Amino acid sequence: MDQKPQRRESRMWRIELTRFDEFARGGDDVRMVRTDDAVQLGALFFTAFKGTTDDLQQTEADYRAKANALFEGLYGDCILAASSVVERDGELLSACVVTGYEPYDCPLIAIEATRPSMQGNGIARRLVKASLRNLVIAGHSACRAMITVGNGPSERLFERCGFVPRDIAPPGCGQ
Repeated sequence: MDQKPQRRESRMWRIELTRFDEFARGGDDVRMVRTDDAVQLGALFFTAFKGTTDDLQQTEADYRAKANALFEGLYGDCILAASSVVERDGELLSACVVTGYEPYDCPLIAIEATRPSMQGNGIARRLVKASLRNLVIAGHSACRAMITVGNGPSERLFERCGFVPRDIAPPGCGQ
């Protein structure tokens, strides 16, 4: 029987947007996420998470279903105006998707993923900051992110963007 690993423990992170640099820009290769990006997002998520702390041994089809679920509201309404991707030559290199997940009192960065070949060069930070900037413009005062405990690269990314770790998330929350 093919079993997938159990879900990992996650920690909720939060940023008060009143402290955020609202002039942060994404760059020329950054554009808003579109619902027709689901197939490419699924491939990006699969590639980005394979072999990492967040690898739950899901297939590319599983991640494509997750991308569709983001657009269908399973994790709250997708806030397209605050969700963005880096695209070069028709290929998605990184994505940051923000939702209005109801159990929280503010928007949630539901997923941030970057192709392994592009990690470590600031693309993810540009996308997160662009998302936060757009949330400020839309009148939001805070944002959350749920990060797997022990995912050092994600923890460093969100800390550098101004997020502060909070409580451990309830089991299965947001997964």
